[in-house]
Amino acid sequence: MVVDNYEKSLAATVVHYINDSLADYDAEEFSLTTLAKHWGEMKGYSLCFQFSPEGPLGPNNTADFATLQTLLGTAPVLGDGEEDYKNDLLEARTLLQDAYGFAAEDVENW
Repeated sequence: MVVDNYEKSLAATVVHYINDSLADYDAEEFSLTTLAKHWGEMKGYSLCFQFSPEGPLGPNNTADFATLQTLLGTAPVLGDGEEDYKNDLLEARTLLQDAYGFAAEDVENW
């Protein structure tokens, strides 16, 4: 139970940084520094799932882990493709919501 709840806390943290990254794109005064910080936190925490063998995104579920990493990408997207990338972030958030049983209202507000 402890491991499950710890992993859920990591998933909630990734959702939080997805939301922060999305907000950064839409900020009145865009800051690449702020986006890079939030994106880096999101990506870093998301890599933790590969080390939890029993987790819904762990090594026994490599397709879901790979899908999440593909959606998050290797860097924030700017300019052309930005809107598609924001949709990818929303899809990643939904993947985490479904995998960990989070309420939709929660993932929208973390």
